[in-house]
Amino acid sequence: ECKGLGLIPGKVIRLDDDQEKFEYKIPHMGWNRLSVINDSPLIKGMPENAYVYFVHSYKAVVENRADLCAATDYGCEITAIVSKGNVYGTQFHPEKSESVGLDILRNFCNII
Repeated sequence: ECKGLGLIPGKVIRLDDDQEKFEYKIPHMGWNRLSVINDSPLIKGMPENAYVYFVHSYKAVVENRADLCAATDYGCEITAIVSKGNVYGTQFHPEKSESVGLDILRNFCNII
């Protein structure tokens, strides 16, 4: 248990913590499609249903859905991109996510 920085209110839990029977492999490793929830400069120009690469066993659960930019499904909704003010975060690996990841990193560089 760790309070964290508190920049984006919420909590981090293991993928199977909020489900009685989680039938997916943990850690989650592989390509998953993103669903845009709220617009953000970080995802400017990102194609609809873009694939990105995940390697993780935990997920962030944001308190405020307005902070959630994109999510994916892996037996449950997984926060993929968050944004609040000048704070941005990804649950996946942009550096391993080919052209989509490069576009996200480029967008980040253009924001700052």
